[in-house]
Amino acid sequence: MNNGKETGPPVLILAYNRVHELTQVLNAVVEQNPQALYISVDGPKPGLESDSERVYAVREAVMEFQGRWAIKTRISQTNGGVLEGVLAGIDWFFSQESQGVILEDDVIIAPHSLALAASLLNQLEPNSEVGSISLFNPVPARRLTRPDQSVRLSLLPSSQYWGTWADRWARTSELRKRLPANHDEVTAAIQALRNLRFRQHWRNHLEVHGDRWLCWEDLWIVMHWISNWSAAYTNGNFSRHIGFNSAATNSWDQPSWYPTAFDNALALPRKGDNPRYDQRADEWYFNQRFALSPWKKAKHFVWSRLPWLRERYLA
Repeated sequence: MNNGKETGPPVLILAYNRVHELTQVLNAVVEQNPQALYISVDGPKPGLESDSERVYAVREAVMEFQGRWAIKTRISQTNGGVLEGVLAGIDWFFSQESQGVILEDDVIIAPHSLALAASLLNQLEPNSEVGSISLFNPVPARRLTRPDQSVRLSLLPSSQYWGTWADRWARTSELRKRLPANHDEVTAAIQALRNLRFRQHWRNHLEVHGDRWLCWEDLWIVMHWISNWSAAYTNGNFSRHIGFNSAATNSWDQPSWYPTAFDNALALPRKGDNPRYDQRADEWYFNQRFALSPWKKAKHFVWSRLPWLRERYLA
């Protein structure tokens, strides 16, 4: 679909039942003329007529786009959810592409940013210590150790505006088969994490959720730790989440720390300037996302019970 002008890597969009959000995401992507565009649509949940209607609307929208753009589609008749549905879609994508960007159906990307994603994928592919990239950055400049650098490394891969390579993704196949999810290899990888509170959070997280993987993102995060991979993040934010609403699968309420605007700088690391691990940025990000500090836990507890107080605090 590049029409002779390639500006970005292949892109996979993971869709389900939100046609309004998906249409916005598609428009933002096709404007940047990716090399190839894939859409994987999960099936409706059984017994829910309203869900079937929404999924059908998504399929209709995808077919309409196919009339204007060369889009490869995977349409599932059954609901795989946040584990099997996502894994199957990404497997399908990397069975045909050696690298690419993955977006969920509620993630708008900044104009011209796909070209940066392509450059990062090409530049960092030879680095066997990098498992993925992301152009989503929630960490404010004052929390970055080196805000002047364009890219940093993190212990935590992103699920928003992220990309990787087929050979890295292929390594998840064995991890999926190994149960329980907190088997010895996983336990050892978590135990090796540098941040004590983060380590305790993940040990408890896997124990509470039982023997099996419940979400693709958990598996992908642990895969990074087992493989001793870092995730490369841009220090600018080029992603905006539009799916914080009651129709979302997990993210109903927008966190106060989530970025709501794009940054302007679209820069690659300078030659010879390899991305470095930023512990300070990670500690801030971990605390915001997983509520590791006592204050963050208390605030989440209060706000979940008194939403009006949260709105007043953020006003």
